Amino acid sequence: MFVHHHMAHAGSCFLASPFKESAILTVDGVGEWTTTAYGYGNGNEIKLMREIKFPHSLGLLYSTVTAYLGFSVNNSEYKVMGLSSYGNKNSKTNTYYRKLKKICNRKLSLPKAETLRCRLIEKDKGSQNSENPSFY
Repeated sequence: MFVHHHMAHAGSCFLASPFKESAILTVDGVGEWTTTAYGYGNGNEIKLMREIKFPHSLGLLYSTVTAYLGFSVNNSEYKVMGLSSYGNKNSKTNTYYRKLKKICNRKLSLPKAETLRCRLIEKDKGSQNSENPSFY
């Protein structure tokens, strides 16, 4: 039996939850060709109604940030996610919050996953010789 990647994510969360029905959202780098899926769970049935396909991937953007912070890609994203809870959440005193808000208020499109992958490879090759990598 074969189960699609995002259906496996959805099932492992919804079917083990105490909820009889729920909205479902799965987001990661790439699972087969799907990067994001959403749908609905009811009883023991799950219907994924829409998918976003590679190369459009919020998960790969997260991997790029993980690499920029010096952690290994496809292995350490959970560390970045865990560390994020220790950050300064005060929007008045956190300078990065203001910078990120300024960026998010612009109408920007995410780079395609292939561009991110190439940049990660370039960074990985250069990280052995460079102590100050640039952000892509």
